[in-house]
Amino acid sequence: MGIYEYTRMPFGIKNAPAHFQRMMDTICQEEMLEGWMVVYIDDIIIYSKTWEDHIQYIDRVL
Repeated sequence: MGIYEYTRMPFGIKNAPAHFQRMMDTICQEEMLEGWMVVYIDDIIIYSKTWEDHIQYIDRVL
């Protein structure tokens, strides 16, 4: 038959949110260590002191 492998996170697996959070933390680690981004599951908060910095951070994320 072969081996099956998920290509996306399936619904119903109880540790899916924790796994997704770990992946987001890994992907955004540099930005979070710089102190201008917070990630909670699929929500990303970007904050800054100036408008110019804020635009620069948004460009980095997008």
